[in-house]
Amino acid sequence: MLRRVLVGIAAIAALVGCRDPAEIGSTPSRVPSTSMGGAPSRSVADARSARDVVVDALEAFRSFPAIHGTVRYEGPEAVLVYELWVRDPAARIELSFGGQTIPWVTDGERSSIEEPHLHAGVLFLVDPRQDLLYSCDGPRLAGSMQILGRTATGIRCPAGESNALYWVDELSGLILRGRNAEGEPWSFTDLEFDPVFPPDVFDVGAS
Repeated sequence: MLRRVLVGIAAIAALVGCRDPAEIGSTPSRVPSTSMGGAPSRSVADARSARDVVVDALEAFRSFPAIHGTVRYEGPEAVLVYELWVRDPAARIELSFGGQTIPWVTDGERSSIEEPHLHAGVLFLVDPRQDLLYSCDGPRLAGSMQILGRTATGIRCPAGESNALYWVDELSGLILRGRNAEGEPWSFTDLEFDPVFPPDVFDVGAS
C-alpha cells in the first residue's frame, strides 16, 4: 500500500517529464549562500557535484528507512504537523492542524483511509525518489549543514522560476528539510532511525 501510494503520487510528478539519475547534469563546485538556517560548510559540497549527491541519495534510499519522526510543513493557509512511523511497507501518519489530529495507518495491504493523499504527501516531501528525481532541473549545490545531528547536503533547483531547496541526509538519502517552488518550507523537527515501535502502531483496525 505504501509503495502504491508513493507510485501514484510520483505519477503526477512524472507528467512534468520522467527523469533518470544519469540525466541530472553536474554543476560547478561553487557553493551559493542559503537562507534556510544555519551556516553551510564547503567540506562535502566542494568534493562532489550536485549530480553525485542526487545519485548517492537515490542509491542510499533503495527502500524507505524505518523511522519515527515529526515533520512541520508551513503551507499557505495553515501549518501542518505530521508525526510519522514508517517500517516499509507499513506506515502510520498522524496529521495535526486546526486543533485536530487525524491518523492514517497502512499495514502494506490495507488502509484506514480510502484516499490518504493528504497524509501520504509528507512521504513525497522527504523521499528523494520523488522531487529530486522528477522535478529538480539544473540542480546546484548549496553547501552542507548539521540538521538534528546529521550531516545534510543542500541541493538547489533553480530552473525557470523555481527556487526549491532540499537538504539531503548524507547517510540515508532522506530529505531532512526543504522548500518547494512556491517557497513553502518543511523540516523534520525530531527524527529517530530504527526505533522500537509500539506493538499496535501499524494496526489498521485500531485506528
